[in-house]
Amino acid sequence: SINSPWDLQTALDHPDAVGPGDTIWLRGGIYGFNGFDSRLVGTEIEPIIVRQYPGERATIDGRIAAYGEYVWFWGFDITNTYPRTVTDDDRFQRGPGLGIYGPGHKAINLVIHNAGHPGISFPEEAIDGELYGVIMWGNGLYQMDPYWNGNPRGSGVYGQNLDGVRLISDLISFRNFTTGMKTWSQDTHGNGFFFNGNISFDNGDRNIFAGSSGNALEDITITNNYTYRRPEDTRIGVQLGYSTNLNNENILVSENYFVNGNRLVDNGAMTTINWISGSIDNNTIVSRNTVAAYYEPSATTTLDWNGNSFYGPANSFWYNYPDGSYDLLEYGPWSQLVGIDSSNTFEDGLPTGTHIAVRPNLYEENRAHIAIYNWDLLGEVPVDLSSLLGIGDQYKILDAQNYFGPPVVSGTFDGNPIPIPMNLTEVAPLTGEVTHLNNVHTAPEFGVFVLLINQ
Repeated sequence: SINSPWDLQTALDHPDAVGPGDTIWLRGGIYGFNGFDSRLVGTEIEPIIVRQYPGERATIDGRIAAYGEYVWFWGFDITNTYPRTVTDDDRFQRGPGLGIYGPGHKAINLVIHNAGHPGISFPEEAIDGELYGVIMWGNGLYQMDPYWNGNPRGSGVYGQNLDGVRLISDLISFRNFTTGMKTWSQDTHGNGFFFNGNISFDNGDRNIFAGSSGNALEDITITNNYTYRRPEDTRIGVQLGYSTNLNNENILVSENYFVNGNRLVDNGAMTTINWISGSIDNNTIVSRNTVAAYYEPSATTTLDWNGNSFYGPANSFWYNYPDGSYDLLEYGPWSQLVGIDSSNTFEDGLPTGTHIAVRPNLYEENRAHIAIYNWDLLGEVPVDLSSLLGIGDQYKILDAQNYFGPPVVSGTFDGNPIPIPMNLTEVAPLTGEVTHLNNVHTAPEFGVFVLLINQ
């Protein structure tokens, strides 16, 4: 009861009082340090919901391993205060912040920060699972064993899948130790991934990665995503495909806005490796160096390119032939080799003005994510939120890079565009000794925000 609560592990062990359709409320406070295993069993029609109590902040210090089935984990924090450097003997102590090992589970609007590797584990057994609206940063470890030799490991999301669709939507993932979000398979599969509406930036490795060294990828969808790397950053942006010995099938890359830094050759703001079918449509792809990299498959390809806009230096398009040879080309000859028609465009230089994306939350109507590309480096950018706010609504806007800090804007909505400051410097700390990430704000060129309405 509210006056005599369970401890967390008891609640997750599926007490007799809990049934499908019930909600288990997490009261405010810190749970742990410990590893918690969920054995809750809901149904597809009536999932069990484990949710932060309204107006309070509940934090798991350690991890949750989600066994059972059909449970929605909603709105609370997961972090990990165990030291960053680990050996094989204590890898368990910095394991996944949330490991999803049963069917039908969902992670909704969680905040997973400074946890282990990965932030969320999403393997093949997580059938019919979904990740939605999660904000994640600083997840990872330095692994001390002969193979890793103290190097960083730590994706925001790390998943595999064989059949069906694996939904990863509207996440904000940044400054994780390696990738922002990825499917990667060696002996398993990376099929059916649907990355939609995510904002991924400033991660230690690729911002979005779909790769395999064992089985070819099938049915990958990348739509309405937003990535960013700062001008001096030489790391990889978005990579779709990995092994040149595998021919991948059926990819859709549409309506994305990919921005890279100063990566030279072989990988660009978007890299496509050995896709023999699918379409790449209506994307904006920007870089200060290599704009796009294309690895030609050994089999005949029917990959279509329509309505894409490329920005960057003229001589900055990478083409890799099936025999392993390559060229760094200007857009014209590169587009002819790829088979890109005149519906696609190239501009030598960067975009101007602003590009603003507003993503309403499907599970909480009083919440939204905002990404702002501020090419003119304005001190503030006006954002029209009239589709979400009514006259008289109270609102506050949080900086995702300083999520637990004070709002950057708050007030009562009067119908006018809301000016959002782009001169921000404060960032949430990366706990422990983190040596390979530069924890510095991406403003003024890029910012990510969370809108909360009447909360």
